[in-house]
Amino acid sequence: MRTLKTLIIVSILTAAAFGQNAISTTLRNVITRNSCNPLVIVYATHTFGSSKLALVDFDYLGKDWSEGFIGLQYAPTNYFFATLFAGVETASWWRLAGEVNFKLGIFSWYNYLEAGVTPYCWQTTPSVQIVKPFKILVKAYMSPGSINAGPGFSWAIPKTPIVVTPTGLYNTKSRHGSLQLDIAANF
Repeated sequence: MRTLKTLIIVSILTAAAFGQNAISTTLRNVITRNSCNPLVIVYATHTFGSSKLALVDFDYLGKDWSEGFIGLQYAPTNYFFATLFAGVETASWWRLAGEVNFKLGIFSWYNYLEAGVTPYCWQTTPSVQIVKPFKILVKAYMSPGSINAGPGFSWAIPKTPIVVTPTGLYNTKSRHGSLQLDIAANF
């Protein structure tokens, strides 16, 4: 675990050395009947000049589990981007991942797929911006034998870089609900 956290810190410092164009730090709490599991998510990008290519650093830091990725992002338009990642995780040494995001008017759809030595996981989040600064969304996290899915909304607090996203999730394996609360600062 200590080695992985060291690698993630090195990954963040490497991204910082390139000088990021944008960085998002999210505090995520997954609250269930008997636990609260905090997690910090860091997502930094550096675009190469006016290029459509960017270097991306994507890290999850938790109490018992962490992973870190470095990737290359391609954004041919303002409406679409795709990223390929390579990284490490606590449970298995290496991971490969990809993400695709589509935006069209008030609609957006984010997809993320990750695989490695341990089983795959997939996240999909279709959303619609009804009234600014609110966005209605549905999140689904899928892995072998389990699906966590549910509705939520996102609120961009005016005149701040803060976005609050509570989502109610239901797990098909445990048959229990949880609340996923994300508080992000986007710079």
